[in-house]
This record gives sequence, C-alpha cells and structure tokens, in this order.
Amino acid sequence: MLAPSTRLGPYEIVAPLGAGGMGEVYRARDTRLGREVAVKVLLGSVANNADSLARFEREARAVAALSHPNILSIHDYGTHEAVTYAVMELLEGETLRGRLSKGPLPWREVVEIGAAIADGLAAAHAKGIVHRDLKPENLFLTTDGRVKILDFGLARVTTQPSGQSQTAHYDPVATDAGTVLGTVGYMSPEQVRGRSAEAASDLFSLGCVLYEMVTGQRAFRRDTAVETMNAILHEEPAELSVSGRQMPVELARLIRQCLVKNPIQRLHSARDLSLGLRTTATDPGLHWHALTRQRPRLIVGIGAALVLIGAVCGSAYFLTRDGKPSDPGKPAEETKAIDALAVLPFVYTEGDPTTEMLSETLAGHISDSLRQVGRRDLKIRPPSSVSRYARQRPDTLTIGRELNVPLIVTGTLRTQGNVMTITAEVVDAREDNLLWRKPYTCQRGETLDLDVQDQIVQDVAANLGLRLSDEEQRRLTRRRTADRDAYNLYRETMYHLGKFTPEGVAAGIKSGKQAIDKDPKYALAYSAVARCYILRGTLYEGPKKTFPDARTYVAEALKLDPNLPDAHAALAVIYLFHDWNWTATERELQQALALDPGVPLTWNFQGFSLAVQNRLPEALVAIRRGQELDPLSPARRHELAMCYNWMGDSDRAIVEAEKVLELDPNFPFSYRELGLAYLQKRMPEKAIEVLKAAVDRGQRHPRNMAMLGCAYAAAGRRGEAQGVLEQLKGLSPGRFAFAFSIAQIHAALGEPDAAFEWLQKALDERDSSVVWLKVDPTMVSLRSDPRFAQVLNDMGLPP
Repeated sequence: MLAPSTRLGPYEIVAPLGAGGMGEVYRARDTRLGREVAVKVLLGSVANNADSLARFEREARAVAALSHPNILSIHDYGTHEAVTYAVMELLEGETLRGRLSKGPLPWREVVEIGAAIADGLAAAHAKGIVHRDLKPENLFLTTDGRVKILDFGLARVTTQPSGQSQTAHYDPVATDAGTVLGTVGYMSPEQVRGRSAEAASDLFSLGCVLYEMVTGQRAFRRDTAVETMNAILHEEPAELSVSGRQMPVELARLIRQCLVKNPIQRLHSARDLSLGLRTTATDPGLHWHALTRQRPRLIVGIGAALVLIGAVCGSAYFLTRDGKPSDPGKPAEETKAIDALAVLPFVYTEGDPTTEMLSETLAGHISDSLRQVGRRDLKIRPPSSVSRYARQRPDTLTIGRELNVPLIVTGTLRTQGNVMTITAEVVDAREDNLLWRKPYTCQRGETLDLDVQDQIVQDVAANLGLRLSDEEQRRLTRRRTADRDAYNLYRETMYHLGKFTPEGVAAGIKSGKQAIDKDPKYALAYSAVARCYILRGTLYEGPKKTFPDARTYVAEALKLDPNLPDAHAALAVIYLFHDWNWTATERELQQALALDPGVPLTWNFQGFSLAVQNRLPEALVAIRRGQELDPLSPARRHELAMCYNWMGDSDRAIVEAEKVLELDPNFPFSYRELGLAYLQKRMPEKAIEVLKAAVDRGQRHPRNMAMLGCAYAAAGRRGEAQGVLEQLKGLSPGRFAFAFSIAQIHAALGEPDAAFEWLQKALDERDSSVVWLKVDPTMVSLRSDPRFAQVLNDMGLPP
C-alpha cells in the first residue's frame, strides 16, 4: 500500500481508491498539469512477471490509442523505482455493480447505459481490441451521466478459479488455446471452453450485463463456479418476462440475441447492438411480448365503436368506422395524447407527375395543419423523411419502425374521368391495424380542392384522438392566405424545394413567385422563395450571387409577418453564410426556435452556427436534435456525418455516411463525408474508391471533386490530384462557387501559397464552404500559418 505523498514520477499519491487482483488504484495529483488523476499500480506478483509486464504495456498503448468517450482514458504509463503504474482519468460516481446493489434499473436507463457500452466496444473492436472481462465491476457510471468501460483488456491475474467464487478471474500468463479468460457468470461459451475470445464474446458478456440490469438477477448464476460455467455452455437464462418488469419487446429480443451460444449467430457487431438499443429507446409503446400476444382486440361492426386501449405510450383512441370519434367518458385533459406520427404521400395509380405532386402536397398540407394545433410534444415527421415512401412503399410495420412512429396517416388517390377519389386512413403502425378509413371525392385538376383537404384534416385530427379547443379547430384549417391558388402554388414550391436539385430550385422559385402574384401579402410565399434562393446559393451558384435576392424576399416576409419562424430561420442563414454576423445568426435562430421548435432544419442551422465557432459538442446536440425530428432525411444524416468528421470521430462519421447511402444513394453529397472519414483514418485508397463511385454516379459537384482530389494527394497520386484541380478550375464560374474546393486540393498537395490565394477568392465570392474553415479537417495543414489567423480575423472569428 502506497502512503499519501508518495511520488511516482510526476504523480503524487493522495489516497487509495480500491484494489483488485491485478493492482491497487489511487487518487493522485499530476504535479505538472495540476490535475487529479487515477493511478493503477501493479502488484508485485504481476509486476515481477516479464510476460505480464510486456502485455500490460502493449495493451495500455492500444487502449490509449482508442480515445473514445465511453472508454476510460489512459494518460500515461511508466515505472518508478521498480513500481509499474498506469495513469488514467479520475472518475466520480459508482460502478454499475454499486448501482445494481440497489436493485434492477428502469428499462430506459438500461437502454441508455447499454448503448453507451456498445459504442465503446464498437470503437475498440474496430481497433482489434477485445475486452474479454466485461462485467458490472468494470463499468462505471459517472455523476454527470456518462458511462465508462474500465480495465479494457488489462484486468488479468494468474490465480486459478475457486470452486465457490462467482467472480473469480482466470488468466494464466499465456493466452493460447485452452486458456480460460474472464469472470465466471459473464464469460461467453467460447471463453469457458478456453477458445479464442473475439468481439462476439464481448457481446455475450454485455448480454449478461443487460439481463442483470433489467431483472436484477444474473443470467447464469449457480451455486458454484463450475455449475455456472456448465449453465453458460448448456442452459438458457430464465425468460425475461419472469421478472414481471415491463420493457419493450425489441430490448428483450436484443438481449436474447446477445446470449446465443453460437458466436456466429449473435448480433453482427457492437455497433448493431448500439443502433438497436437506441431505436428501442424511442419506441415506448412496445411491452412484454407475452402480454402483447395476449392483448385482446375489440372490433365491433360498422357504425359501432372501435376502442383501442393501451396503444402508443398508454394513449387512448376512441374511433368509429364512419370516422366519428366516440365519447371517451373522460375530460379531454385527462386523455394522454399521442406523441408522434407520420403523414405519408398518398398512393396513386397513374404515372402522371402531376398526380405525384398532388400526392405529396396533400400529405404536406395535412402535416402542416396538424402542426398548427399547439401540441409541441406531438412530433410529426417532415416531408424529407416521408417523401421516400412515395417511390417505395414497404409494409406498415417496417415504415413505423423506420420512422419510429406508432401511427401513420396515409391513403390513396384514384381518378375516373374527371373525378378523383381520395381515401384517407389512420393505421396503427405497430400491429398493422386499420383504425379508420374514409373516402372523399372532388373534381380532378392540377390542384386539389381545398375544402376537401380541410375536411380530411379535420377528420384525421378527430380520429387521432386530438382534443381540440374551438381556437385550435380554427387554426387547424387556417392558411396564411385567403387565395386558394396562392396556397396551392406555395405547396408546389415546397414540393420542388424538397427535390434538392438545381431544377427543383428553379421550379420552386417560379411557383413561389406565382403565389406572390396571386397574393402579394402572402408572407409564407416570400419566405419559401427566399429559401429557394438560399439553397441555390449555398449548394450551386454561391451566396454572393443569390443571397441578395434571398434577403429581399425574407425582408418582405418579416415585414408582413414579424413572427414567421421560417423567415427568421432564413434570415439566420443569410447572416451565417453571407454576412458572417455570428451574433445576428444566433439571435434569429433563437427567435425561430422559440416560435416553432419542431422544425428540423432550424436545429440544423443552429448546429452549423455553433460549429463555425468551433463549439462542436454543442453543435452535435443541435444537429442530432434535427435528425431525431427528421430521422429518414438523407440531408439530416449527412449533416450528422459532417459534424462527426469535424470532431475527428471518423468511425461514427462512417456509420452516418453509410446511412445516407442507404436512404438515398443519389443524394448530392452521399459519398463526400464517407470519403473524408476514410481520409481521416489514413485510408486514402479506400477514400478514392468511395469518391470515384460518387463521380461514376454523376455526382460531380465541386465539393465531391475536391474531396477526390484531396484523396489522390494523400495517396501520393499527385498527377491525378492535379487533374481534378484542373477540372475544377475549368468549371463555369456562373454555375458553381468553387474557390474553397480548389483551396482544399492545394492544401492537400502541400501548396500553401496557392491554397491561401484561393481561400481569398472564396472569401470574396462568399463561398458557403468557407465558414467551416476553423473545423474543416482538410485545412489542418494551414492552421499554423499566420495567414490562417488573418483569414479567420477577416471573417470575424477568433483564431
């Protein structure tokens, strides 16, 4: 035992923290940096073993290289007067074992802790490191809500197991076949057999931990260690439902899949487990599978009430087949309302593009109308998440799971001659139950009859169980214009804007201006046109060329309606990308969020504003909030990948970038962040492979081309990098603002003078990418140059 004030190199022992089989842990002070740390000192029996010392140092180096928020950080390693020690971050809180001593955890807490552990494991497994001794004693819950994995690959002793111990460690010095590694009760079957412990072994151990968190009981506890190991090999743990605790079906399934005996049949990876757990966290409507199967359904004939109780987080729906709500027998304020839903594009039979637009604009009208009723806790998935279902319509259960919603509003459009029949539906997405359906008819035209649309909205609201006051009923069908044509043209503008293409932007500007011609006092139409000009400027022609028009339209929108959240958000983007007025940007975004916090794009811009100032943890929170509101939007996933790349977390950037590809491989920047992530992992050839795939798909936007040029430069293929550079310089300046892209390649080629020359051009033309200068990984090589600080100063950013 080391006495207080003992020095180990620059570290001064303060007090003991605990001891284990391999060593003792102390609170200590780093005299150089003036911070407190934890110091683990190896015990003599281990410290005197050359093989153990070598392995300790080798694994300490490996873990130190992980640098993951869910893995205990190792700061230093050394030997002082024959005492070998490792220096780690000092944590305040308790181990998971300490937390479990108070009883099982609520399932939501289990999901949060489990996902964090899986994240840490995924990072380690990606580096080829397997923990091999995951258990509650090696998992730490900090007082500020973080989860840390301790003793990552380091907790090993040479003692053989006691026949009675439930927590004995085994690890002879060698780790050849036949060696037993781990802790009884948490070992995988392959570890019990003395076989090699791979990543799947950690998943089994984590399954044991999850089981214990949920039930308060160990999955394989028996009277002796031998009996426990036998249970791990040949028996199944008691059903989770035996504990009587309520939890989602999906969580139970994930735990069972972790505990499969055959490692090949377990979950594919820790990353998959993390994603599965996080998906489960947002679907509280699912309970024990045994209860779900036995839940009775009460279906009564046409004209009688259909009562569905216990659906959607305990919500109650009182519906009838003719679309009229029945009397629930309780005051409106006592009825717990639904928390999320999606309005899908209506299914249409014709291939007419006009019908496609009607399908999506009707869905947009219903979504926007429902958002007017003042229910800020009601999450309605935006068009960017649901528009993909206009092209491909999987089963309802899949859609509900992908969008993470319990209810879906959808329907069909059918025409016969000049008559269009619209059939609206409300569907329980968890069980594929039709809750309500009603047909409507109107004359076919280029736009839908607004009276019919309003009637659909009112009926849908009633059959969602929404209890609306008279004022909310009025707001439900309120439009910001009395001109029907103007409103329909505005909806067309939003439809075209959602296409995210130059052609879509042009069509949106045209229809938006037509809406303004119909109603010159239509504030929302001015704001929509401003958004079109902003998108054209940020992605294609450059803010300097299009933002003056955007500013004109947004100013008129705010003049007509000072409390229009869309206009405040648009003005914030102008301040962000064109004016570089960071204070004004933040002010307008805060105003927009105060007026309507449910708009994903506003949260995204909030994240951008924070990232520009290098406030990346805050930026991630805001961008993630936007993605949660709009879970299937390729753009929101892309922005999340961008933020992870700025933070240097390339592994997570890859995960998010691959999700973009899954959602829409034709998204303009679907490959860019994936290529950048591989560059940060120093895998330039992989980055080239990815980025060439983008070019082959026709994604020749300068930002994609620039990243390909940077990849060529990183791979030492200067000639090909120069070729990309010349292609970019040959593009028409009237189509693209590309100066920053050219600066990136020059920086990658080690040509700082040319890079700064093009950076200055980027400043002059207000290239939208230049605002990321402070966090862009491709510009790291320029940061030590005094000219870099000057560029930041020109933008009003501190160095």
